[in-house]
Amino acid sequence: IPINRTLLASFWTFVQLSGGLAILGWIGWLNPAVAVLTQVAMTVVVWVFALRMPKMETPSTDEPTPSPDRWALIAVGVIAGLILIRTLGYALFLPIDGSDGASYHLPSVIEALDNGDFRPDASTVTLAQAGPRSVDMLYLWLILGRGLDLVLFGQLLTLPIAVAAVASLAKMAGVRDRLAWAAGLSVLFIPVVIAQLTVAYVDVGSGALLLAAVALTLLHLRDDLPRPWGVISALAAIGFAAGAKYSLVLPAALLFLWLLGFDGWRRRLAWAHLAGVVVFLLGVGWYISALVEFGNPT
Repeated sequence: IPINRTLLASFWTFVQLSGGLAILGWIGWLNPAVAVLTQVAMTVVVWVFALRMPKMETPSTDEPTPSPDRWALIAVGVIAGLILIRTLGYALFLPIDGSDGASYHLPSVIEALDNGDFRPDASTVTLAQAGPRSVDMLYLWLILGRGLDLVLFGQLLTLPIAVAAVASLAKMAGVRDRLAWAAGLSVLFIPVVIAQLTVAYVDVGSGALLLAAVALTLLHLRDDLPRPWGVISALAAIGFAAGAKYSLVLPAALLFLWLLGFDGWRRRLAWAHLAGVVVFLLGVGWYISALVEFGNPT
């Protein structure tokens, strides 16, 4: 399975889901019918661009004959699969838990759905209603579909991004493809990831987005992604990572300055950077919205 294509596909799927709802909420059109139509339109646009993308020349580094790498990947995959099955069971049958999720992550998106927009009353505004919510949009999608029945699957939807991003970083470090995928799947071995995957928090999702931002930035700077898609994807990932959690603003800002500074030094700034900045602004639109509504981005 091509590692970098998997990373791009999983990340842009997230952009569709999160960015689409964000736009609808900001303009006051947040309702199920419009949300579905918006997703159909965005899917068409993404696929048009994806089909126009040149073939990525990222040859596999695996050995052509059976090797220990294959057995290592199988072993890691089996263990990760068992952990995932357990996690899916928890998401299906456990009650909603976690103080942050129950007190503000879920109530804030439910209130937005009831109101049809993301514009809270300034006299009763809470931190969650004014803060970054790119990962919270996944909870809103699940509530749109099945109420609270499947809401604990929210962060699970970001797992492919984390797995593919770690695999991509491993491959850039010289690890062969199968072992790179094994490294990516080992994300599921981290205790805090296991603990929080089925809690209505945003920590796993925001971590996945930051990993994607780092991986896509490096892929662009190494010219491992075809132009102009590399720089657009990298800037988009940086923006949506910053739009997931306050604590990611600083690392996202450093990545943003590094990317633009390095490309400026290489005299490679072009229209693609402007397109990337537009998607970046969509990711950080939560801070812009807070600045417009309350005079303070945070």
